[in-house]
Amino acid sequence: GDPVGTARILPQHQFMPPRSPRNTYASVFGLLAVLCGWAVWLHRIGVNDFDDMLSNELQFAAQPVSTIVRHLPWADQSPLFFVVLHWVRLVGESPLALQLVNALLLTATLAAIWALALELAGSAVVAACAVALGALSPTSLWLVRNGRMYSFQVLFTTLAALHAVR
Repeated sequence: GDPVGTARILPQHQFMPPRSPRNTYASVFGLLAVLCGWAVWLHRIGVNDFDDMLSNELQFAAQPVSTIVRHLPWADQSPLFFVVLHWVRLVGESPLALQLVNALLLTATLAAIWALALELAGSAVVAACAVALGALSPTSLWLVRNGRMYSFQVLFTTLAALHAVR
């Protein structure tokens, strides 16, 4: 055991590599990639996005949460998205309000990708490149515009992979 009053040296936080100019530049590059992704996502949100399916989903999400969970009419969807949509409706029902949730989920996914790449490769440069590819890929734009449960699935899968690696 440690004598009383002795400070323990804790391991460095795993999300950030040791500071070096290269790692700092890589971190800035990763952050800039996420910001560029947001610029693309915000520019394309609302372009032909409000279709009949989304209107039907909004009407369904207006019901009580217990009804959403017990009587989901879409067999290929989880009730989680509709429960979240139920609460998002309080903020607004525009495509922008709905798709900002997907953009926030994708941002959380990119943070998890950073951690996963850093864990696997041990390099902030590799992590920054992985985040840049994720933020600027056509798939990320599709997830923001049409994510529904897919945004949750990608986030949860990335977190599960991170947990498995650790």
